[in-house]
Amino acid sequence: MAARLRLRAAPGLLALAVWLGGPGCGPAFKLPTEHRENRDLVGNGTYEMVYTWDHMGGVRDLLLVPGPQLFVAFQGNPGRVFEFSTTGPYPLAVDRFAGLLNPAALASGGNRLFVLDQGDTAAARATRDYAGDSLDCGPLSGFRRPIVDLSKYWYVREYDLKGRTLYSSFSDTTFAWVNGIAADAGGRVYVSGVVYGCSVDRFDPRLKTLVFEFRIRRYLRGGGGFVVGGWHKDRDFEITEGTGIGSAGDPRGMHWSDITGSALFFADVKNSDVQKLDELGSLSNSYKLVACDRDTTDLVTPLDVNVDQAGFVYVVDSGNRRVMRYDPAGDCVQRVDIEPDRHQQRLVAPVAVAADVIDDRDFVYVADAGAGEIVVYRRRK
Repeated sequence: MAARLRLRAAPGLLALAVWLGGPGCGPAFKLPTEHRENRDLVGNGTYEMVYTWDHMGGVRDLLLVPGPQLFVAFQGNPGRVFEFSTTGPYPLAVDRFAGLLNPAALASGGNRLFVLDQGDTAAARATRDYAGDSLDCGPLSGFRRPIVDLSKYWYVREYDLKGRTLYSSFSDTTFAWVNGIAADAGGRVYVSGVVYGCSVDRFDPRLKTLVFEFRIRRYLRGGGGFVVGGWHKDRDFEITEGTGIGSAGDPRGMHWSDITGSALFFADVKNSDVQKLDELGSLSNSYKLVACDRDTTDLVTPLDVNVDQAGFVYVVDSGNRRVMRYDPAGDCVQRVDIEPDRHQQRLVAPVAVAADVIDDRDFVYVADAGAGEIVVYRRRK
């Protein structure tokens, strides 16, 4: 399937389909010195485990907002989003984010907080209107299958940074399922998801096959089109399946950062890589991470990516049950989860990561869905 990345305001992005190999990586887990902001930090440089927060069953995503503010999304019946203390497993308020069904991912941008609520999309399309279904690939297929209950469909919900005010919400009914969300400084929202379609055999049109394709789309305020709510799909930007930089096999966790040039980062489960995609199409500011250290395995089904305020990149390498740290250029620095949690247990099934500098120290928060924990690491000076 051909890759497609459209951004008419920046034609150079079309060149991003060119394959770029993974960056070179240094020795495993060693950081005797680190150059940051024109100064060398000399020290051990490894991460220590400082907190293990138990009883976090259903934890799905983490978001650190400068301030700092820590938000945690939980899936359940129903799901919840809470703001937490950065130093302990204590929600600062209860049910600020009311009405959520199945929150899956969090993002912030333009002084707003965005929650991607996966809803119960299958239930919303549980009943079919055969008379109105013009594209049919089988008893329970066809992307034009009507939505019976829109309230159960997926939504992006926009709040203030305290969760006290719901400003807007929107959904795109051409997306059958969604996985990740990011937002840039201008408040534009990026969503990764799945589009269903029907492949018809060119020799025998009676033979039809349901197919699904992965996309990353960008949404802007106002306008109309195939979006429910006060937003519209940006027709000049879409990342589709293919090969090389500028395409995605199955994008999951996403993050927007303008620390080292405005760019979208996303973890691709199918291709087992993480991409940095420069908004202006600069090849020198785009890369693909496929491996880390010479003496360890490649990334396997990475689920999430985060960038701190100094430009360092953190990847949840779920297949290897670890969290890796890269420098702003994409070179591997070290493994974060060297130390076990307070139960002397390694990560079981990490799904999300958030990192930043708090009180002049580097902190990394890891959501371990397998253990029902949030494990907090602090980098030694």
